[in-house]
Amino acid sequence: MINFNDECLYKPVMLYNKKGEIFKMKSMNSDVESKFFLMIAINKKCITLMCLHTCYLCIEKNALAPTHQYITIDKTVFCGYHIVSDICIKKSTHNTCCIHDRFSLRFTIWPGNDEMIIWKSNSYNKQFGTLQLFIEETTPVKVVIHHMDGNKTIYQHANTIYLDQCWKITIHTKGKEKVTGVCNIKMYSIVPYE
Repeated sequence: MINFNDECLYKPVMLYNKKGEIFKMKSMNSDVESKFFLMIAINKKCITLMCLHTCYLCIEKNALAPTHQYITIDKTVFCGYHIVSDICIKKSTHNTCCIHDRFSLRFTIWPGNDEMIIWKSNSYNKQFGTLQLFIEETTPVKVVIHHMDGNKTIYQHANTIYLDQCWKITIHTKGKEKVTGVCNIKMYSIVPYE
């Protein structure tokens, strides 16, 4: 069992499970996942954490907002932790509206075509979500996530793809055969208002 000491209390931490993976928790109010926590209490067998989330409208990249959603969990679940020292915790004061879109789409890419846009944003606001893709044939495809900062992330084998700051999703094939499938998209858009 890992030894959590008082230096962890009231500091933002990232925790690692026994497989060495980063521990994450979904918000109770949405599908937003977070890997940052504020350690509130340390007992003999368990720890109490408050989930922290990124304020997507803050200019500061190193600011997290408290969610006031708590979890008490057995210490034996974890093999390690990291205190994140360059993170500021502050309450978000933005007036925002969150738009939640959820849809499924059947698609077909015909021979001779090697690319298809399956989703494109019509908003320049902060957006994040998930994509699940099911291909009916064994044809290899690449899913390209186009991010707002100009970067691209390419996936070849993934069950769930995270769409943080995404503005377009394309599927690429070799263009030699018909490819059909289904995609499920959950997308959140954060729109500021006065």
